[in-house]
Amino acid sequence: MNILIRSRLYPSRLCMLFGRSSVPRSLCTSSSSLSSSPPLPSSPLSLPSGETPIRLKVGDSAHKTKIFTHDDVLAFSRVSTDTNPLHLDPSFASQAQYGVPVVHGLLTASLLSAVVGTSLPGAGTIYLSQTLKFKSPVLVGDSVTATVTVKAIRKEHRIVVMRTHCTARTPGDKNHQNHQDRVVIEGEAMVLVPGPLQ
Repeated sequence: MNILIRSRLYPSRLCMLFGRSSVPRSLCTSSSSLSSSPPLPSSPLSLPSGETPIRLKVGDSAHKTKIFTHDDVLAFSRVSTDTNPLHLDPSFASQAQYGVPVVHGLLTASLLSAVVGTSLPGAGTIYLSQTLKFKSPVLVGDSVTATVTVKAIRKEHRIVVMRTHCTARTPGDKNHQNHQDRVVIEGEAMVLVPGPLQ
């Protein structure tokens, strides 16, 4: 299953974050896909003086690991209102494709957002778009590692494109014994960083 998530950035929001004179309206238009370049401002952003430069290069990478529990699934179900019994009801799930309850795909993908927002590029980063390909289910109790890797940098527009993927390991299975994780999500993110790129 493939998903493309696009966010529309409204000028008032960007003006609040980066200063009214710094944000051209054209940057607020979402892209149609990540394979083609999104609309970009006709001139580089005028950045406020005194901002701390962000040093990134192609190949930079960061990751975060979390074990997803039944409580996590219940909490996400309440917040998202996704009460699909495939995630919540062992009896129902036993008759479905995987035989056991599976973690919501977007709950797993949220770990990518955690890496982007706290590690690479870090605090203040704004998502512009994210593609997701769900390759394999995540089971309750799986250890999931989300990794983001810088793929391209557009310094003049403060835009970074990153390869994103998640791997999972189920305790006690063959992959776990061989220290090999299975890929559960692949995709690509485009983000706006909160300061000048170097």
